[in-house]
This record gives sequence, C-alpha cells and structure tokens, in this order.
Amino acid sequence: MGTTATGVDATEARQVATRAAAGDRRAAALLITVGRALGTAPTWTVSLLGPEAIFIAGGLDTVVGLLHEAAQEAYAEASPRPGRPPLRCAELGNRSGLVGAALAV
Repeated sequence: MGTTATGVDATEARQVATRAAAGDRRAAALLITVGRALGTAPTWTVSLLGPEAIFIAGGLDTVVGLLHEAAQEAYAEASPRPGRPPLRCAELGNRSGLVGAALAV
C-alpha cells in the first residue's frame, strides 16, 4: 500500500501510518484519501441492507488516527441521517472476516 503514492515500499497500512506519524506529508495525504473512501463506501450498504454496524477490517482496522478520523468524517457527511449505524474498527484484525464467515456457517 502506498509505494507509488509515498515513494517508499510499504506493504501494510501500519507502515504508511508510521511514516505519516513521523511527518511524511504524502503518507498522511494517502491515509486521509483512503479514510475518506472507506467512510463513503458503506453508505450504499447502509441504505440497502440496514446493518446494525459497519466494521473496518483487513489490516486497515489497525490504523488509527488520520485514516479513522477521515473515515468517520466522510461517513457522517455521506450518510447524514439520524440513527445511522456506527462505523467501527474490527477487534479481531485480519482474522475478522474468517471468524465472521465461520460463525455464519
């Protein structure tokens, strides 16, 4: 994630977050862009399916700060209706989808 955008080989979101925390403006801009996309994307799912909550997972759940703040802000802007389901970070990390699929079976 982010090699082209930051000029540094970064294969995980945490690496980009570390660079952003160290003052790398390109890494910070990338986190904000990704966060805004993550916040905007679930609005269709909320409108169509009415879930109780929306979870960010798959490694991006470990990135707090800029990405999470941008996601929350974009989600509030894109889905301004009262009572929208909360946008949360998964607690099981990269295994969240796997555990969820296993429980669904």
